[in-house]
Amino acid sequence: MSASIDPSSLQIEHDEANHRFVAVLDDEGREAVVTYRPLDGRLGLTHTGVPPQYRRQGIAGTMVKHVLEHARDLDMTVVPYCSYVVHYINEHPEYKSLLNK
Repeated sequence: MSASIDPSSLQIEHDEANHRFVAVLDDEGREAVVTYRPLDGRLGLTHTGVPPQYRRQGIAGTMVKHVLEHARDLDMTVVPYCSYVVHYINEHPEYKSLLNK
């Protein structure tokens, strides 16, 4: 069963202690996440996850955009280990500058 959510309404929190960005999607605690590994002034983006019933609604893209903007605001670069992040940056060339500074 699929569930609907407006990605622009996501409240994305930085859970720094657990190296992840997270958005709670429903009252049952289902979460969308982007996990990372801190790499000396860079973010190694390791995983993007959205529960199956919430996929194909733009949630992953909204999450990744938020993380990339966070990195940009802190003048950090990113290392995309996650294939979705690689795809997102390829589709949004305005973020390619975050790969090499």
